[in-house]
Formats: sequence, structure tokens, C-alpha cells
Amino acid sequence: MQGLDLIVTALVSGAGLAAAEAASGVGRDLYEQLKGMVRRRLPDGERALLDAAPATDMELDALRIAICDSGIAADETALQLATRLLESQMSGPRFSTVIHGDVKGLVQGDSNQVHLDFREVAGGSGDDDER
Repeated sequence: MQGLDLIVTALVSGAGLAAAEAASGVGRDLYEQLKGMVRRRLPDGERALLDAAPATDMELDALRIAICDSGIAADETALQLATRLLESQMSGPRFSTVIHGDVKGLVQGDSNQVHLDFREVAGGSGDDDER
């Protein structure tokens, strides 16, 4: 991954996690460090680009241009922070599930599209083992 893409990806994913308050302590700290480092390199008028994750392609393009113009994409410390931030988001379990009681259906993961139908089947108990 190129320096510019690495920093933009880390900032966008870090902002998304911070907004959802799902970032670990380490991930949140790395995100804040990287964001602060980038913020110090941007002109005053472009610092607001770091206040939230880009909501549109135009905002993402503006962030990319600002970061490119700042020269921080070549900063070794910023690249190391971005790499560590992305790695922190990939480590450890993503989900922790504890099930109590009678569970008819369980879907766990990201971006699932599932249709569950628990109606009783006419003329039977719905238990396939009895057939």
C-alpha cells in the first residue's frame, strides 16, 4: 500500500471506529496520535477534514489531496503509526457471543443479509429427524 493510501485508510477506518466507540484503548490512542500528526501538517482551512470520517467521495478526495499536499505521506513516523493502527484493528476477536436459552436463529458478522422464518410447517412438527 502506498504511503498516501495507507495514511488515508488508517484515518478513515480509525475515525469510523472512534465514532462507534469500538476502538480499543491502543487503537484509539494510535488513531489520535496519527490524526494529531496529520492535523499539525495541514493548513488551518483543511484541518476540519479530520473532524469526522469522510461521508462522500468528494470529502474523501479533499482529504487525500490535503494529505498529499502536506507531504506527510512520506513521513516514516506517520507511516509506522498508520500501519500499527490498521494492525490493531485486525488483531483479537471481532465478536464475542454468549447464548442463553432457546435460540431459533443466530446471525453474526458484518453486512449479513439473512431472511429467517420460524413459522411452524403445516402438518408436521418441523423436526426433520422424525422423518
